[in-house]
Parts: sequence; structure tokens; C-alpha cells
Amino acid sequence: MDNLIALGAIPLRVEDSAGIQFVASDGLRNAVFVALQDKRIVGFDEKNKKELFAVDIPCSSDILGMHCMPELDSIVITCTDGTLLLLNMDEQSFEPVGDLEGGILCSSVSPDGELLLCLTATGTMIVFNSEWDVLVEKELGASERPAGDRPTVAWCADGLKFALLDTRASGKRFVSVFDRNCVLEAKSEDFEGVGSGLAFSPD
Repeated sequence: MDNLIALGAIPLRVEDSAGIQFVASDGLRNAVFVALQDKRIVGFDEKNKKELFAVDIPCSSDILGMHCMPELDSIVITCTDGTLLLLNMDEQSFEPVGDLEGGILCSSVSPDGELLLCLTATGTMIVFNSEWDVLVEKELGASERPAGDRPTVAWCADGLKFALLDTRASGKRFVSVFDRNCVLEAKSEDFEGVGSGLAFSPD
């Protein structure tokens, strides 16, 4: 992609870079946050490249996702057992804000930072607002997938729709496109030969 421009780089310690699971950026704070395999979050200042803080994540299961919510000055952590944690970046303290029965398969925050989308292991799509009210709860139905396979979510840049890439038990993948209220707009045929990456193409 010839239109991609590198805006900067932050050197990490070798022992940390080998264990990075997730990376999130906060443009308001000019900060980058990494979640490590030893269940720590480390924050870095993008300008001076200095470490801002490092905190342990109080989650007994695996970390599934890490998303910045700039309007809340917080980071939301989703865990495979269904736990939702909110990290206050000023106080560097965690607050439990949800516990989804059956666990979580995937999660994603809308581009405007106002919505958190979660797909549970029981096949329920749940959308929270920044006050942690449930705005949408839609049953998609449980689906058999290859062991270890998880769906992938990608939002359109304007936040008005998102796509869900999922896999059937046969190994074939398919894409479903939903609007912001989780109303299905389109669904692809099954296809093969692609990975788990998913993104909307800019206009």
C-alpha cells in the first residue's frame, strides 16, 4: 500500500517486544499502550519515547483485546472468560465493568470510541455505550469453528457499520456486514484461501 506513511517508532526492550499481544494508540494523549503476555500493560509517550507506566492486569483468563476509549481517559480490557475491565489511565487502577456469561470470542471499539462490541461464545452480539449500558443484544446463534479460531471485527472509518469475518467448521470463511445497530446488511458466500485479517478499504 503506497499511501501508508510511518509516523514514528518506539523502541521496546527485547524481553517485552517478544511477548507483545496487543497494541493500542490514544491520539489525544499521544500515547501508545502494549499488552504483554505476562498480563501487563505498558504505556509509552509517542513524543519522547519514555515509559509512562506499567500495571498488572487482574484477569485470571487470557487477554482477548485492549481498546483505548479516549473520551473516558481509559483503556478497556476484554478477557476470554467474559470479564470486562476498565483501566483509568490517570489513576492506573482497574474497575470491573462487565462479566459476559459464556466468555467472549472477539471485541472491538467503534472508531469514535463510543461503542464496545462483543461477540460471546454463545453467539450473542452485545453493544455497550461508554456508560456500560447495553444498547443492542442480538442472537446470532452458536457456531462450530475450528479449534482456536476466533472471529475478526473491522469497523468502517465513519463508525456506521462493521464487518465480521467468521469461520465454519469446514474451515471456509464468510463475511457479514452489520450497521451500527447490528442489523445485517450483507453476507458473503463461503470462501477459502484467506487469513483472519479484515479491514474496510478506504474510498
